[in-house]
Amino acid sequence: MSQWENIPKPVVPSAPSPPRPVWVGWSGFSLDPRAAEHAPLRASDADRAYASALLEQAFQQGRLKVDEFDARSDLVPRAATLGELAPLVGDVMVQPGAAPGGQAPVAARSGQRGTMMWRTWVGFAVFFNLVWMMTAWSLGRSPYYWPMWPMLGMGIPLFINYVRTGHVARSSESEADLQRSAAKQLRKAEKHRQKAVRRPDRAGRELMRAQAHEDRAAALMRSTTALPGAAPTARTDDLR
Repeated sequence: MSQWENIPKPVVPSAPSPPRPVWVGWSGFSLDPRAAEHAPLRASDADRAYASALLEQAFQQGRLKVDEFDARSDLVPRAATLGELAPLVGDVMVQPGAAPGGQAPVAARSGQRGTMMWRTWVGFAVFFNLVWMMTAWSLGRSPYYWPMWPMLGMGIPLFINYVRTGHVARSSESEADLQRSAAKQLRKAEKHRQKAVRRPDRAGRELMRAQAHEDRAAALMRSTTALPGAAPTARTDDLR
Protein backbone atom coordinates (compact mmCIF):
# COMPACT_ATOMS: atom_id res chain seq x y z
CA MET A 1 0.00 0.00 0.00
CA SER A 2 1.35 3.37 -0.96
CA GLN A 3 1.89 5.99 1.70
CA TRP A 4 -0.24 8.42 -0.31
CA GLU A 5 -3.42 6.29 -0.20
CA ASN A 6 -4.40 7.09 3.39
CA ILE A 7 -3.82 10.84 3.32
CA PRO A 8 -6.83 12.45 5.04
CA LYS A 9 -8.94 14.68 2.89
CA PRO A 10 -8.93 18.37 3.81
CA VAL A 11 -12.00 19.45 5.72
CA VAL A 12 -13.78 22.28 3.98
CA PRO A 13 -15.55 24.48 6.53
CA SER A 14 -19.19 24.99 5.78
CA ALA A 15 -20.56 28.47 5.34
CA PRO A 16 -22.08 29.88 8.53
CA SER A 17 -25.85 29.71 8.59
CA PRO A 18 -27.67 33.05 8.72
CA PRO A 19 -28.89 34.07 12.17
CA ARG A 20 -32.46 33.15 13.03
CA PRO A 21 -34.83 36.13 13.04
CA VAL A 22 -35.63 37.56 16.44
CA TRP A 23 -39.29 37.90 17.34
CA VAL A 24 -40.07 41.60 17.81
CA GLY A 25 -42.36 42.59 20.64
CA TRP A 26 -42.37 44.18 24.07
CA SER A 27 -43.51 40.89 25.58
CA GLY A 28 -40.00 39.58 24.89
CA PHE A 29 -38.93 41.36 28.08
CA SER A 30 -39.74 39.98 31.50
CA LEU A 31 -42.07 42.98 31.98
CA ASP A 32 -43.14 45.74 29.59
CA PRO A 33 -40.44 48.40 30.07
CA ARG A 34 -42.74 51.14 28.78
CA ALA A 35 -45.08 50.89 31.76
CA ALA A 36 -44.38 53.46 34.45
CA GLU A 37 -44.64 50.88 37.21
CA HIS A 38 -42.11 48.60 35.49
CA ALA A 39 -39.53 51.22 34.42
CA PRO A 40 -37.72 51.44 37.80
CA LEU A 41 -37.50 47.65 38.21
CA ARG A 42 -34.12 45.98 37.78
CA ALA A 43 -33.44 44.42 34.37
CA SER A 44 -32.28 40.81 34.14
CA ASP A 45 -29.52 39.34 31.98
CA ALA A 46 -32.27 37.92 29.75
CA ASP A 47 -33.74 41.40 29.27
CA ARG A 48 -30.36 42.81 28.28
CA ALA A 49 -29.70 39.86 25.97
CA TYR A 50 -33.06 40.39 24.25
CA ALA A 51 -32.35 44.11 23.77
CA SER A 52 -28.95 43.27 22.26
CA ALA A 53 -30.58 40.76 19.89
CA LEU A 54 -33.13 43.37 18.77
CA LEU A 55 -30.39 45.90 18.05
CA GLU A 56 -28.33 43.35 16.13
CA GLN A 57 -31.33 42.39 13.99
CA ALA A 58 -32.16 46.05 13.36
CA PHE A 59 -28.57 46.63 12.26
CA GLN A 60 -28.68 43.63 9.93
CA GLN A 61 -31.89 45.02 8.38
CA GLY A 62 -30.28 48.43 7.80
CA ARG A 63 -32.41 50.28 10.35
CA LEU A 64 -29.35 51.36 12.36
CA LYS A 65 -26.05 52.77 11.14
CA VAL A 66 -22.75 51.51 12.48
CA ASP A 67 -22.26 54.38 14.92
CA GLU A 68 -25.85 54.12 16.16
CA PHE A 69 -25.49 50.38 16.64
CA ASP A 70 -22.21 50.81 18.53
CA ALA A 71 -23.55 53.56 20.79
CA ARG A 72 -26.71 51.70 21.75
CA SER A 73 -24.99 48.36 22.16
CA ASP A 74 -22.49 49.93 24.56
CA LEU A 75 -25.37 51.11 26.75
CA VAL A 76 -27.24 47.79 26.91
CA PRO A 77 -24.83 45.96 29.29
CA ARG A 78 -24.81 49.02 31.56
CA ALA A 79 -28.61 49.25 31.76
CA ALA A 80 -29.68 48.56 35.33
CA THR A 81 -33.44 49.03 34.97
CA LEU A 82 -36.07 48.14 32.42
CA GLY A 83 -36.74 51.82 31.82
CA GLU A 84 -33.19 52.29 30.55
CA LEU A 85 -33.68 49.57 27.90
CA ALA A 86 -36.94 50.93 26.46
CA PRO A 87 -35.51 54.01 24.64
CA LEU A 88 -32.66 51.93 23.20
CA VAL A 89 -35.00 49.64 21.25
CA GLY A 90 -38.21 51.67 21.03
CA ASP A 91 -37.68 52.87 17.45
CA VAL A 92 -36.63 49.46 16.09
CA MET A 93 -39.72 47.58 17.29
CA VAL A 94 -40.80 46.97 13.70
CA GLN A 95 -42.14 43.68 12.43
CA PRO A 96 -40.46 42.34 9.24
CA GLY A 97 -42.00 43.87 6.12
CA ALA A 98 -43.35 46.96 7.88
CA ALA A 99 -42.09 50.39 6.98
CA PRO A 100 -40.78 52.42 9.94
CA GLY A 101 -42.72 55.52 10.88
CA GLY A 102 -45.64 54.58 8.64
CA GLN A 103 -43.77 55.81 5.59
CA ALA A 104 -43.99 54.12 2.22
CA PRO A 105 -40.92 52.21 1.05
CA VAL A 106 -38.45 54.05 -1.13
CA ALA A 107 -39.35 52.03 -4.22
CA ALA A 108 -43.06 52.77 -3.76
CA ARG A 109 -42.46 56.50 -3.37
CA SER A 110 -40.26 56.50 -6.47
CA GLY A 111 -42.93 54.64 -8.39
CA GLN A 112 -45.59 57.18 -7.42
CA ARG A 113 -43.33 60.04 -8.51
CA GLY A 114 -42.66 58.29 -11.83
CA THR A 115 -46.40 57.83 -12.46
CA MET A 116 -47.01 61.53 -11.88
CA MET A 117 -44.17 62.44 -14.25
CA TRP A 118 -45.59 60.18 -16.98
CA ARG A 119 -49.04 61.74 -16.63
CA THR A 120 -47.51 65.22 -16.91
CA TRP A 121 -45.63 64.17 -20.05
CA VAL A 122 -48.78 62.76 -21.65
CA GLY A 123 -50.70 65.93 -20.85
CA PHE A 124 -48.09 68.19 -22.43
CA ALA A 125 -47.74 65.84 -25.42
CA VAL A 126 -51.49 66.05 -26.08
CA PHE A 127 -51.39 69.85 -25.76
CA PHE A 128 -48.42 70.25 -28.13
CA ASN A 129 -50.00 67.97 -30.73
CA LEU A 130 -53.30 69.82 -30.54
CA VAL A 131 -51.48 73.10 -31.16
CA TRP A 132 -49.65 71.55 -34.11
CA MET A 133 -52.87 70.10 -35.56
CA MET A 134 -54.68 73.44 -35.26
CA THR A 135 -51.75 75.15 -36.97
CA ALA A 136 -51.85 72.59 -39.80
CA TRP A 137 -55.63 73.05 -40.19
CA SER A 138 -55.33 76.85 -40.33
CA LEU A 139 -52.48 76.70 -42.87
CA GLY A 140 -54.11 74.02 -44.95
CA ARG A 141 -50.88 72.01 -45.04
CA SER A 142 -48.69 69.93 -42.75
CA PRO A 143 -46.01 72.12 -41.14
CA TYR A 144 -42.78 70.97 -39.52
CA TYR A 145 -43.52 68.57 -36.67
CA TRP A 146 -41.97 70.61 -33.87
CA PRO A 147 -43.77 68.86 -30.90
CA MET A 148 -41.22 66.05 -31.04
CA TRP A 149 -38.53 68.29 -29.51
CA PRO A 150 -40.33 69.32 -26.28
CA MET A 151 -41.66 65.76 -26.00
CA LEU A 152 -38.12 64.41 -26.30
CA GLY A 153 -36.76 66.94 -23.80
CA MET A 154 -39.37 65.96 -21.24
CA GLY A 155 -39.00 62.26 -22.00
CA ILE A 156 -35.28 62.01 -21.15
CA PRO A 157 -35.80 62.68 -17.41
CA LEU A 158 -38.65 60.20 -17.47
CA PHE A 159 -36.37 57.52 -18.88
CA ILE A 160 -33.70 58.27 -16.28
CA ASN A 161 -36.27 58.03 -13.49
CA TYR A 162 -37.53 54.73 -14.89
CA VAL A 163 -34.04 53.26 -14.81
CA ARG A 164 -33.43 54.46 -11.27
CA THR A 165 -36.69 53.12 -9.88
CA GLY A 166 -35.81 49.74 -11.29
CA HIS A 167 -32.53 49.67 -9.39
CA VAL A 168 -33.22 51.20 -5.94
CA ALA A 169 -30.13 50.50 -3.89
CA ARG A 170 -30.12 50.88 -0.11
CA SER A 171 -27.33 52.92 1.38
CA SER A 172 -24.90 51.00 3.59
CA GLU A 173 -21.51 51.40 5.07
CA SER A 174 -18.57 50.17 3.06
CA GLU A 175 -16.89 46.89 3.83
CA ALA A 176 -13.82 48.67 5.17
CA ASP A 177 -15.91 50.70 7.63
CA LEU A 178 -17.63 47.59 8.90
CA GLN A 179 -14.34 45.76 9.37
CA ARG A 180 -12.88 48.70 11.27
CA SER A 181 -15.90 48.77 13.55
CA ALA A 182 -15.61 45.02 14.10
CA ALA A 183 -11.94 45.40 15.03
CA LYS A 184 -12.88 48.19 17.46
CA GLN A 185 -15.43 45.93 19.14
CA LEU A 186 -12.88 43.15 19.50
CA ARG A 187 -10.39 45.53 21.10
CA LYS A 188 -13.05 46.57 23.60
CA ALA A 189 -13.78 42.91 24.34
CA GLU A 190 -10.09 42.27 25.00
CA LYS A 191 -9.95 45.19 27.44
CA HIS A 192 -12.89 43.82 29.39
CA ARG A 193 -11.26 40.38 29.56
CA GLN A 194 -8.10 41.97 30.91
CA LYS A 195 -10.16 43.79 33.53
CA ALA A 196 -11.75 40.49 34.50
CA VAL A 197 -8.29 39.06 35.19
CA ARG A 198 -7.21 42.09 37.23
CA ARG A 199 -10.50 42.36 39.14
CA PRO A 200 -11.76 38.88 40.05
CA ASP A 201 -14.59 40.46 42.07
CA ARG A 202 -16.00 41.94 38.86
CA ALA A 203 -15.04 39.11 36.53
CA GLY A 204 -18.63 38.07 35.78
CA ARG A 205 -19.73 41.53 34.66
CA GLU A 206 -16.56 42.18 32.65
CA LEU A 207 -16.83 38.84 30.86
CA MET A 208 -20.45 39.56 30.03
CA ARG A 209 -19.47 42.88 28.49
CA ALA A 210 -16.63 41.22 26.60
CA GLN A 211 -19.06 38.68 25.15
CA ALA A 212 -21.44 41.47 24.12
CA HIS A 213 -18.64 43.23 22.20
CA GLU A 214 -17.63 39.96 20.51
CA ASP A 215 -21.22 39.34 19.47
CA ARG A 216 -21.33 42.83 17.96
CA ALA A 217 -18.11 42.17 16.07
CA ALA A 218 -19.58 38.95 14.68
CA ALA A 219 -22.69 40.84 13.56
CA LEU A 220 -20.57 43.44 11.80
CA MET A 221 -18.56 40.76 10.00
CA ARG A 222 -21.75 39.05 8.87
CA SER A 223 -22.89 42.39 7.44
CA THR A 224 -19.79 42.61 5.25
CA THR A 225 -20.78 39.38 3.52
CA ALA A 226 -24.19 40.91 2.73
CA LEU A 227 -22.69 43.86 0.82
CA PRO A 228 -22.97 43.61 -3.01
CA GLY A 229 -19.74 42.27 -4.48
CA ALA A 230 -18.09 41.86 -1.10
CA ALA A 231 -15.06 39.58 -1.00
CA PRO A 232 -14.77 36.88 1.69
CA THR A 233 -14.04 38.63 4.96
CA ALA A 234 -11.39 37.80 7.48
CA ARG A 235 -12.22 35.86 10.62
CA THR A 236 -12.83 37.82 13.79
CA ASP A 237 -9.67 36.32 15.29
CA ASP A 238 -7.63 37.96 12.51
CA LEU A 239 -8.97 41.41 13.38
CA ARG A 240 -7.73 41.48 16.96
